[in-house]
Amino acid sequence: MRDDLQTLVRQTIPILADANAGRADIEARVLALAGDAALARRLIDWIPEPFGMVLVAHLGDLRFAKTFKAQNAAGEWIEFPLEAEPIFQHALILASALCHNGPQEVFQAVALKSSVVPAVNKALQAGQKLADGTFGATRMLGIPAETYGHAPLRRGVFRALWDRLRGR
Repeated sequence: MRDDLQTLVRQTIPILADANAGRADIEARVLALAGDAALARRLIDWIPEPFGMVLVAHLGDLRFAKTFKAQNAAGEWIEFPLEAEPIFQHALILASALCHNGPQEVFQAVALKSSVVPAVNKALQAGQKLADGTFGATRMLGIPAETYGHAPLRRGVFRALWDRLRGR
């Protein structure tokens, strides 16, 4: 699935960058590509986030949370490590490559769809300095927390304990 997901991320980027595509068109095209509504939603919502992070990281000494939040069926916001979403990892690698090697118009078009770029723009318009800025955990509104399992953030603790028990 890792290679398939990487391919889906790569194929979704030009769809998101298409300046002539409206929201409904993007959603329909990504759904046709992914073949699953939940996966399509994750591709559409996640891919722009690392693109925006890469773009604004060049503006100053900014720090980003290593976590994100998703809401569960009970309405609670649950925090997860970014590593819990493989789409983020694949998109981050591609965002960095596109930022440095182009095409720049594709990189910028996707970055502008992130939640990060408008947040930075709003801060700059309010006269705030970006130096030493810190971004909190991104809230993923369209993706249920249940997508990521029931043990958020504890995974690392349990994994470390498991590795110790196995002698690693």
